[in-house]
Amino acid sequence: MENRETLNESKTSSFLDRENLLEFYKHNLPGLLRTVFTNPISGVYELFAQPLRISYQNTLLMMGSTVLLYVLAPILVIPSQFRSYLGISVYIKTGMVALIFMMVLSGISFGIKSISGRPSFKKELLTGALSGIGLVLLLVTMLLIKILVGDIDAFELMNPTALVDRAGLMIVFVLYVFLFLVNVLQQSLKASGTKDGLCWYISPLGIIFAFYVTAKIVKALFM
Repeated sequence: MENRETLNESKTSSFLDRENLLEFYKHNLPGLLRTVFTNPISGVYELFAQPLRISYQNTLLMMGSTVLLYVLAPILVIPSQFRSYLGISVYIKTGMVALIFMMVLSGISFGIKSISGRPSFKKELLTGALSGIGLVLLLVTMLLIKILVGDIDAFELMNPTALVDRAGLMIVFVLYVFLFLVNVLQQSLKASGTKDGLCWYISPLGIIFAFYVTAKIVKALFM
């Protein structure tokens, strides 16, 4: 019998039905997280090199789960007395930011592979979906900063010493999230045949560019 931790193709029925959702959240997602966190180099590489280990449906579920967490996050941050004044659009926009980043990174990965490797639409969506794990880590870090540190104003952002004094180790976790995202893009590029040297140099730039493009899109759409 095949190991539960192996991420197989989902059934051909709707991936939103109860059975598939239970299978995903009870077995597939925990197995995926174990692979990502306990074997972050070769394990992540194999997810991209062997696309049948995770189905297209599970890729979409991962992205949807990330968006859902970002929709719910403001509930934990915004004081209860102000929630009634905010429309549902505020929460939806927060989730859309996460979705935009995942799609932008998928597009960047596809663009790089079109030049240096072998692009695949479904595999690039997997790149975006796995980056969603990093976005969730970033969300948790931001919530911890909010709880433990409080608000950080613009003057402190311009003063690294004061920022480190207040945020402390939280800054290290933000750096960790960035490196996590870099690793996801790097292993995705390597699995498509992109040369190691190019992967090493271009992956950090790809993540930075993804954040930049996301910020521009969000500003254009919501501000």
